[in-house]
Amino acid sequence: MISKVGGDGSAGSIGGSGRTSSGSGAGSASSAAKTGGTRAVSEEVKVSASSVQLADREAPLDAGRVSAISQAIREGRFQVDAEKVADKLIESVRELTGQRAG
Repeated sequence: MISKVGGDGSAGSIGGSGRTSSGSGAGSASSAAKTGGTRAVSEEVKVSASSVQLADREAPLDAGRVSAISQAIREGRFQVDAEKVADKLIESVRELTGQRAG
């Protein structure tokens, strides 16, 4: 998916057809116009399929758990298990690099 943002703040995405999804067609790089002595500039942003997949996999937020942890921190009752944090960090890096635990 490609998104274009026009100098007027309008935005649209471009799919396989090459057309913007905003009905106006505004924001094309070739339609930069001079207004009041300044030139409107368009920028093009490309979002990879991997980025879209990662954005869709967002973990749900448990507001009650967040509140309970926040309260424990304020009261000085929250303790971090450094070994557990380190293990999870290493596991995460292995997943990102495609390595297997062993």
